Amino acid sequence: QQLQKREEELAAQLRQAKGELTRAAQASTSVEARLEQTEAEKAEAAHALAREAEAKASLQMRLAATQAELAHLQAVRKERAATLAALETQLSSAEADAADKASALAQLSALHDATVRESAEMSARAKAESDARLRELSEQHRRQLDEVQQE
Repeated sequence: QQLQKREEELAAQLRQAKGELTRAAQASTSVEARLEQTEAEKAEAAHALAREAEAKASLQMRLAATQAELAHLQAVRKERAATLAALETQLSSAEADAADKASALAQLSALHDATVRESAEMSARAKAESDARLRELSEQHRRQLDEVQQE
């Protein structure tokens, strides 16, 4: 009887040990599954980080290219502004020259008009004097003819 009792105790202990072993195996399987899941999550996270790093590098390259293009456009704008300033200076100088030439032309025109007026006045005076002298000479000539005819 003691032997049977001892067998039953051992059988109960064996069942209990098998149950614990089964639970331990299940726990181990669960831990292994969680570890595998964690490893998969780590790998996925590492892959996601790699994608993010690639995306960041791509964005940085695009940013650098955009900044370079912006710097180029600013240089072009600065060059155009300098060219425009030079052209405006040339235009102002040309306008001043044109104003000087217009003033000189106006003075020459006024001088020409005055010369033409004086010339016309002198010509009219000379013609009047010439006409008067011609009348005088004609009168003298007529008198002389009259005298000659009377003699």
